[in-house]
Amino acid sequence: MEAEATMTTPISAGIDTAELAAQVACCTPDLDEGDQRAQLVLFRLLARGEPVETARLATELGLVHADVIERLRRWHGVPPDRDGRIVAFQGLSVVEAPHRMRVHGRDLYTWCAWDALFLPELIGRPADVRSTCPTTGEAVALRVGPAGPTEVSPPEAVLSVIRPDASFGDDTIGCFCRFVHFFASPQAAESWTRRHPDTFVDLDRPGL
Repeated sequence: MEAEATMTTPISAGIDTAELAAQVACCTPDLDEGDQRAQLVLFRLLARGEPVETARLATELGLVHADVIERLRRWHGVPPDRDGRIVAFQGLSVVEAPHRMRVHGRDLYTWCAWDALFLPELIGRPADVRSTCPTTGEAVALRVGPAGPTEVSPPEAVLSVIRPDASFGDDTIGCFCRFVHFFASPQAAESWTRRHPDTFVDLDRPGL
């Protein structure tokens, strides 16, 4: 994934989650139509809350198993479990991670806060998101659907995002996700970003 700037944006009901998903897609290495379809199918299989067998993915795609294995080899962010099953992909995880995303009665997790804003759009289901402010320890909760985030608590919660200048390949968590959090307020976010170079809070854009 590649990106160009560093920013922090407030959580807002006006966020276009489809646009966020497109931005993420634009930051990944060029994908052919087959890869795009395969990745979307993988997201939706993981959204069922269980590890995905590579053979199952091949069946869903109507591809031979070897073709799917080759595609997975080229993609970043596809950690397997000890049995070789896919347990996460590009931020969506069926094993515990910092941000919980409850979808259709199932607990899923995301590597960073930003993932929780665009993944519901990709998997085609609304999500109830719960996280913890790194500064105050306060719970941050919101619902994310086609119209973007709603029911944000606390209402002044904000989101930090850092966009590195270079591709970070399989080190998504280390280079990107550890900088992307929900904060209970702009003040809580500003306190955190002062301690983390190359991140900042846009206080000119108030939260909900």
